[in-house]
Amino acid sequence: MPVKRNDAHMMIEECMIAANVCAAKFVEANKGYTLFRVHAKPSATKLATFRQYIAESGLTLEGGDEPTSIDYANFVRSTENHPNQKMLLTMMLRSMSLAEYTPENGGHFGLALGQYAHFTSPIRRYPDLQLHREIKYILGKQGFIDEVNNVRFDVDTMNKIGAKVYFVEELETLGEKCNTTERRADKVTGEVAQSLKAKFISQFIGEVFHVVVSNVTSFGLFVNLEKFNISGLVHITSFKQYFSYDSENGTLYSDSTTYKAGDSLYVRLVDVDVLSGHIVFEPVNTKVKSNPFDNFKGCASINNGVVNSIIRNSLLKWEDLKEQEEQNNSSTDEEVIYNDTKSELGISNVTTEKVLKSFKAKAPKVKSVATSENKKTKNTKAKSSKKTDSKETVSKRKKTTKKKSNAKSKKAD
Repeated sequence: MPVKRNDAHMMIEECMIAANVCAAKFVEANKGYTLFRVHAKPSATKLATFRQYIAESGLTLEGGDEPTSIDYANFVRSTENHPNQKMLLTMMLRSMSLAEYTPENGGHFGLALGQYAHFTSPIRRYPDLQLHREIKYILGKQGFIDEVNNVRFDVDTMNKIGAKVYFVEELETLGEKCNTTERRADKVTGEVAQSLKAKFISQFIGEVFHVVVSNVTSFGLFVNLEKFNISGLVHITSFKQYFSYDSENGTLYSDSTTYKAGDSLYVRLVDVDVLSGHIVFEPVNTKVKSNPFDNFKGCASINNGVVNSIIRNSLLKWEDLKEQEEQNNSSTDEEVIYNDTKSELGISNVTTEKVLKSFKAKAPKVKSVATSENKKTKNTKAKSSKKTDSKETVSKRKKTTKKKSNAKSKKAD
């Protein structure tokens, strides 16, 4: 069941954000180096697509070519009481960029913050530990005094509890590794969640459900059963009519029917593959008076062996993210979009309060069929991202590096 956030959740989140901001500002103020959690502004392409989608609902996003976080917050407020609010917020999150770890501070767009780093989080991350070590190093260099216990912490004392000085070159490498492992973890989590949901829903094969379209592709519709947030595919071949795909407007259309994200329809569950997580529906004209889930109160627990098998299968599949990306480049559009859409599970459960508070950047991104122009844009961004160090930063880095021996800068934790 989707988790409902309450005041306790939001209070804890605010405290964690405050700690993260404080730590990032401390390192910057003391001319240290760390991995920042950077969330870039939405790309022009995604922004245009999002505006086109919301225009069909009579809504707008202010801010011109460069809308701010406040403009997005105002948009969220404008969706209150809108019958299609959940899908509107889902599409907004899809238009966002992915956050990443980098030693170059670019701010956090979603949180509207100039400095942000992961000092603490619901789960312990390696960037948290890196930031802790950098702070300890700075405190030791300053001769930090614990006034409560009247103890002075020098460099040697701090080194014994994990202090470490970092340089930009090392942080660039760490940032790339952390970004890769985070994406891989998100993929594995999505795969496992989808497989477990497939295991659960397999007992309802043959039942008819009322669903909402969450994504439209050239090969069919991805639909969502909102009560349990379960997604599946209605393949284009299962329709009796001939449908065409409009990539510009994100619709599937026939002579008499058009489907877009947010539309609803009735479908029958026809096939489930637990190991792969594939859930397949077919459209039906018959309406049902009640959803099969309405009177459902629980189910038998899933065998640990099944769970472990699903996890192992997913880990093997995503063991090497780079290899998987190479496979995607040679895969059909159908395979790429299907695998990536499965990992977006949970995005439709985002509440208005959550988006207003933080515009969570972890919502997985759905790949579309990339045009040659999009590919060129991605390649250009990839090349430019490697040249983000300014001449001033490089100069500082060289001066700092000369003062430290290679053995000390490469010490393993």
